[in-house]
Amino acid sequence: MIISINNLKIIINKARKNREDIKMADIKNIRKSIKQIGKLLFERELVDSSGGNISVRDGDKIYVSPRRTGYDHQWEIDEDSIIITDLCRIPIIGEADAVSREASTHYYIYQNFPDIGAVIHA
Repeated sequence: MIISINNLKIIINKARKNREDIKMADIKNIRKSIKQIGKLLFERELVDSSGGNISVRDGDKIYVSPRRTGYDHQWEIDEDSIIITDLCRIPIIGEADAVSREASTHYYIYQNFPDIGAVIHA
């Protein structure tokens, strides 16, 4: 089978687009899961009024709930408010000042225990 350069470029571009679509779907699913778990914990009164924090590791990215999620919003948050950072707490998506002080513990755990995939604290 012979593939022209133009057809090869089309195939490569489609593959790149599909990979980007999958990445965006993963981001949406992780953020949605964090929101759902946080809301469930809050509704069942398994966290105090501050609502705690939830973070998830996805490779070299950390998804972390914003500060005061429970206290100010009772976990009724927009999924896009969940911050995505690298392992050094540098924001990829979201504002650095929205990350709670307690999230430092999450980052410490991720940096020192590579098998840990999520952290929840109340």
